[in-house]
Amino acid sequence: MERNAILAAVLSMAILLGWQYLVVKPMEDEQAEKQKVADARKAARNKGQTSAASTPLKAPASVAGQPAAPAAPSAPTEAAPGQRVRVDVGDAVYELTNRGAGFLSARLLKYKQGEKSFVQLVPPGRPDVRPLFFWGGKTAQRLNEASYQVEGGDLSLSKTNPEGTVRFIYRGADGLSAEKALTFRHNEYNIKTRIRVTRPSGAEAMGIVWGPRVGGSDGNTYGGVIEGPMSFVKDELEYDYPEEAKPVNHGESLKWTSLQSKHFIAALIPRGGAGGAEVRLLSQTDDLSEYAAIVPFSRGKEVDAAFDVYVGPKAVDHLEKLKVSLEDSLDYGMFSFIAKPLMSILRFFHGFVGNWGVAIILLTIVVKIIFYPLTHVSMRNMKEMQKLQPRITQLREIYKDDKNRLNEQTMALYKEHKVNPMMGCLPMLIQIPVFFGLYEALLVSIELRNAPFFGWVQDLSVQDPYHVYTILMGASMFLQQKMTPTAGDPTQAKMMMFMPIVFTGMFIFYPVPVGLVIYWLVNNLLSIAQQFYVNRSVQPPKLAEEN
Repeated sequence: MERNAILAAVLSMAILLGWQYLVVKPMEDEQAEKQKVADARKAARNKGQTSAASTPLKAPASVAGQPAAPAAPSAPTEAAPGQRVRVDVGDAVYELTNRGAGFLSARLLKYKQGEKSFVQLVPPGRPDVRPLFFWGGKTAQRLNEASYQVEGGDLSLSKTNPEGTVRFIYRGADGLSAEKALTFRHNEYNIKTRIRVTRPSGAEAMGIVWGPRVGGSDGNTYGGVIEGPMSFVKDELEYDYPEEAKPVNHGESLKWTSLQSKHFIAALIPRGGAGGAEVRLLSQTDDLSEYAAIVPFSRGKEVDAAFDVYVGPKAVDHLEKLKVSLEDSLDYGMFSFIAKPLMSILRFFHGFVGNWGVAIILLTIVVKIIFYPLTHVSMRNMKEMQKLQPRITQLREIYKDDKNRLNEQTMALYKEHKVNPMMGCLPMLIQIPVFFGLYEALLVSIELRNAPFFGWVQDLSVQDPYHVYTILMGASMFLQQKMTPTAGDPTQAKMMMFMPIVFTGMFIFYPVPVGLVIYWLVNNLLSIAQQFYVNRSVQPPKLAEEN
């Protein structure tokens, strides 16, 4: 088999292996992890063990894990129990309760979950762990069960009324007091939070918690997407994997900790008076895991801590404003250095055309223009090599018994006509990272979620429901292979003609985003047009006479 046939085989295998490593393997690992968890839970039930859901709340590990026994609260200041506070910031509606001063709801009005409902980032769950509850021992439990006075009431923010603050205040008869002040801004998902606590005794460690889950998951976690606890420590993104009775702890170098799904995140960002983090597994079943992401307060009787609490989409323009690398929660994987600029270009084009599918087509044209010189040289090189096949066939016949001499004469012929058998696969090799970078960008970017194209394609981040674009992509690959000059090796020709079938089947079997299929289809069509031009422009070279 000729060198270019070997290279073509190697590159094809590289794509298939890359697909296996970046897409298939994460799916299999996720399934294996779920099975492992299910087996562990089953074993625990068989032994009569209880889950974290049925055990009392515990203080962070820094206080030796003392359990919080129920405590009768002191008489609070006058407050109506069960009072709800509704805050409409425009793009989101938050609801809080004065019972423990925690979140009841966080609906994002720009993002749908299904056809009728909005994304809900505070799903119903444990009554003892709500977002923005305290975490610790008896004092935390008492403050979480208390009814707070509310100052500020319901808010409805707008351009003319861009900011508002809600305060929750508790005063106990024995000197225990707490205040949570939350400042909201119009069309912003970040909530500036100030927490003050005065305790008769400052021995117990306390913190603020987000838990037990964050909503917005659509269940599509293929391609290596990991949902659950995530933190940013020492300028590095870390996925947290706590186990029962084995929390994950982070020191003062922590910038933020969070619970997150593929497109949404609830993050606690300490700004003073608190630091580090502890992430705990509360309970785990076959289908559902519950966590507590905790940021501890500084020790002492008086607590005065400031936070940014971000509850919203993983939208880069919002995340970057916080200046804590929260935008890195969009994990593009090993090809992030390509995925990020590709998404920047997509956002630029979308600003003009208003359709993400059209933006992908424009991006494809830009990528094609960038690689045009290299692709053009490669195509001309392959066409020139095809014209040399009669001479190469002659050399094979003349030197059929002398392989070394045949190789020498073949390379001399290539050198004489300035062709290189390795050039045929170089453009494909260079564009492999672009392909995988765009795959990751389309998979995790919030902008592509539920982004329609035309007709039946109403979400570019998921698979084409009817595989129309996938079949068109396969047909375009087949036509491109038919037009591409070969080196005359029948084995290579058969192998390359089989590749469109392999890729079409792969794209149908695995859930490839239709946006990526459109990119590949348009790229193929542009390559076909370029190959047509090259085939017409390259004339057969004048072959040297045989000596």
